[in-house]
Amino acid sequence: MKDLAIAQLTKQPDLVNPDTGEVRKNRYLVLRQMGLSPKIVTGIHNLAQYITKLLLTTQGTDQYDLNYGSGLLKILRDPQSLSDLQDIKAQMAMHIRDIKRQVIQTQTTQGLPPDERLRELVLTRSDFLEDQLKFEVDIQVVSEAGNARTLQLDSVVEA
Repeated sequence: MKDLAIAQLTKQPDLVNPDTGEVRKNRYLVLRQMGLSPKIVTGIHNLAQYITKLLLTTQGTDQYDLNYGSGLLKILRDPQSLSDLQDIKAQMAMHIRDIKRQVIQTQTTQGLPPDERLRELVLTRSDFLEDQLKFEVDIQVVSEAGNARTLQLDSVVEA
């Protein structure tokens, strides 16, 4: 399976409700670019890209498959208070486990080469930088061929 490389996400302008004048500040994730873009990616890079798409897709928003995606963006964007941070870190680990299960189920019918099949998906770091109001999350992806790649997600959160 081949796909185009993912480019870095950028912040969109804040939204203003024309009826009420209420400002909704847009929060965003920054995904460090996975290579020069655009180019065709294969192997562990393709697997990492697929997992990244799943992580950044809010579950229930894909009208063709309502189970596709995760709730990771929601928990990173909408913490209730700084005291919820430990709970948020635990929820991240659960979402990573769910994504691993989704990927492995999807791969059973695709006939992918070993370097594009997931063996392990592990949350290796989830730190909250209070002074910057930002999560830094590292997720290790290991293919059936034994190749590894670390996904690094940074999330800006409003307090």
